[in-house]
Amino acid sequence: MRVVVIGLGVIATKYIDAMKRSKDIDLVFACDLIETPLWHSICQDTTCIKDYKLIPLNQVDLVFITTPPETHEVIANYFIEHGTKVFLEKPATKDYTSTKRLIAYAKDHHTPFDLIFHWLYGNEVIYLKNHLDLIKDFDECHIQVFDPYYNKKIDPTRLHLGGAWLDSGVNALSFLSLCIHLNDLKLIDKYQEIDESSGLDYEHHREYKINNQNIMIDIKWNEKTNLKLTIFKKGDHTIIIHHTNQKVIVDGKVIYDGNHFDRLSTHYYNFFNQITTHAYDLERVKQIHQKLFE
Repeated sequence: MRVVVIGLGVIATKYIDAMKRSKDIDLVFACDLIETPLWHSICQDTTCIKDYKLIPLNQVDLVFITTPPETHEVIANYFIEHGTKVFLEKPATKDYTSTKRLIAYAKDHHTPFDLIFHWLYGNEVIYLKNHLDLIKDFDECHIQVFDPYYNKKIDPTRLHLGGAWLDSGVNALSFLSLCIHLNDLKLIDKYQEIDESSGLDYEHHREYKINNQNIMIDIKWNEKTNLKLTIFKKGDHTIIIHHTNQKVIVDGKVIYDGNHFDRLSTHYYNFFNQITTHAYDLERVKQIHQKLFE
């Protein structure tokens, strides 16, 4: 499958690493307005273009867009209009209205379009997809996402992420979609801490209820660590999904260990590995973003 990657920043590095290991992906073009470090490293083997409108569409099967979210709609619409399949890095856009508009545009043009919810392709999550009884019918769920992006102010190199909730809330919600119906989630409480220098949140807390199940999501950029955990309580049992180490732990015992390679590169490799049979799901995109922006 002939692909192009638009946006050659940090995340695109993970894309390229994974693409090199995928038998179904042939990176034929790369695109960015700026000659990033990645640009210089991959342009030895791949044709690099600065204007995405100059990409010869008859030579491309699929487009991956990893630019900042505020640029997604315009770039995606160009390829959707020309009938080229599009995948966006999450989130789709920076507000629900433009996300709905983008989904409608793809439907109107009958062009396959989806997002890469990369948490769904961690080794530990792929294991869970085949063992959903472990996490269904839980009493409590607590998702914790810690990143070392704040020290008196948000790291300038992370400002493009749009804040803690926009960047990581979408990951938490996509994971929850495995075991609950997001439409049934009722938001009970939320609060956030704001970085005065940027106006973006560096800490975000949300509480939900669904029937008799309690769900909490805590995202913190001020913990000086990189750690992603989901903790389920079911009766007397505790199930820990250690996303960082790609492990599943039940009552203190590791029942699955998928920590064999770099976490993010593994997510994208697993995604690319199923690309030829991928089930496009715009309803999931809509539901996740509806909850993201409420």
